[in-house]
Amino acid sequence: MTSSSPPKGSSRLPRHPNLLGMVVVPVATATSDQHQEGITLQRPRGRSGLGQRLYDLIGASPYIRVVLDSYGTQVWHLLDGRRTVAEVAAALRSAAGEGVEPLHPRLATFLMLLEDRGMVRIVAAAAPP
Repeated sequence: MTSSSPPKGSSRLPRHPNLLGMVVVPVATATSDQHQEGITLQRPRGRSGLGQRLYDLIGASPYIRVVLDSYGTQVWHLLDGRRTVAEVAAALRSAAGEGVEPLHPRLATFLMLLEDRGMVRIVAAAAPP
């Protein structure tokens, strides 16, 4: 590794140079709980049968869960796999006004955290016909 290359897993440098033009595809399943303000996202922890048996053996949940607050829940409901991040940002600003500021850095951080946990995939937007 040279001194000019970013450290692996660095959160200081953008993974997606043009995040606003990307599309976020939900991968996790969303569930709601009457006792919580937001929703809970979950996805399977392991994909192999051996991994599942291991989680059963040690009594661990076979799912990774993330509990979202009201902001995260609002963002999650806008992620449909078709809207670009710019469109999601515009919808957030329209719905909440200045309450979502600083909008772009906050949204980018949130989406990359979801991607790190395997809850979403961030992909290039399809070219218009």
